[in-house]
Amino acid sequence: MPRRLLNSVKVKSVPPEEVVAALKKWKEKLSREHPEVKRVGYFGSYATGSYTPSSDLDVILVLRDCPRPFPARLADYSAEGIPVACEVFPYTEKEIEQLGKEDSPWIKQILKETVWLE
Repeated sequence: MPRRLLNSVKVKSVPPEEVVAALKKWKEKLSREHPEVKRVGYFGSYATGSYTPSSDLDVILVLRDCPRPFPARLADYSAEGIPVACEVFPYTEKEIEQLGKEDSPWIKQILKETVWLE
């Protein structure tokens, strides 16, 4: 007969609707504070519906332009108020275009599955 362990771990997940609602709210704030942000979308497990309680939210930002290199700009776009771990990828339009020209499978997959916020 199974018995309950007192030190067992209980995992709670955040409903995906709550995660996306928080992302939309962050997008509004981001648009006010960073006019260079042209588009915001999410990809990965939340976009494909294959998320689990331990999934993070992968976010792509399309920037009109940014003089700073990719690694240096990451801290400028820290996601706040998202109820799960969040990884933000801030790319300029030119960088995305260049990755496409280089036939990058990574960017092709991202752009294929991204759900863009309006």
